[in-house]
Amino acid sequence: MYKKILLTEVMAKVWKVFRFFLLIGLSFVILYPLIYMLCLSFRPQEDLLDPSVVWLSRHYTLQNFVDAWNSMHYPSSFATTLYIGVGSSVLQTVSCCLVGYGFARFRFRGRSVMFALVLLTIIVPTQVTIIPLYMMFKNFGLPFIGLWLENQLDIVMTFNLIDNPLLFYLQAMLGVGLRSGLYIFILRQFFSGLPDELEQAAEIDGCSAFGTFLKVMLPNAGPMLVTVSLFSVVWYWTDVFNTSTFLGKSQTLAVALSFLRTNLAEEQGVINNFYDSTAQMQAGCLLFV
Repeated sequence: MYKKILLTEVMAKVWKVFRFFLLIGLSFVILYPLIYMLCLSFRPQEDLLDPSVVWLSRHYTLQNFVDAWNSMHYPSSFATTLYIGVGSSVLQTVSCCLVGYGFARFRFRGRSVMFALVLLTIIVPTQVTIIPLYMMFKNFGLPFIGLWLENQLDIVMTFNLIDNPLLFYLQAMLGVGLRSGLYIFILRQFFSGLPDELEQAAEIDGCSAFGTFLKVMLPNAGPMLVTVSLFSVVWYWTDVFNTSTFLGKSQTLAVALSFLRTNLAEEQGVINNFYDSTAQMQAGCLLFV
């Protein structure tokens, strides 16, 4: 009995030591990119090419941030990212919440097929549908009604939404924005786990279906809404493929960062060399974060 107690105490102490070093290792892996960016972003060119300088530089400069700021056109890029990302995220959270609640709590014909189509949007990559989307938004109009009005009134009812933030707002509002299928799935699973007694009690009190969703279900979904909205903001903030395709004149921070090395080479009149713009790239990454 005494040996078993002693062995248990030893194993507990060994586990504490193992857990300590495991957490230290994980923390280093997670924090290493940020530490690397901080060390290199303030480093001048002479220290960058000095093999004896590893972490702490001999000299420090803010010129890297100035170069990255000017090359990325930071104020305009930040404004574009802000009103596209935040506005689309708000609309996307609202639309996905409504759709997820409908799939979870209502029984209607074709529900399984429609939900399977929602899951299909998670599986199918964006590159497959980008050309049809581009053509649709380049000649955007009301289906059938717009064509009838054009024939009857001889008025052009199609609009070019390329390089227009309304393009992203429409997709987010209709539940087909970036990763909307994933958010609908998450919210549907959450609402499915809520007890039916909540709805029954609200119905007895005379609450409508939408009133039940607004006053009973939505307050319980606060943590999940925060999670979905954070995911949405981050994905819109870091998206390069869609924003570079649909935005021609303006650019977001992610697009500006992807072209930073090339722009710096053109502005400075040098060949696009990795070591010539490493410090500016790290400064740009910090500005982006």
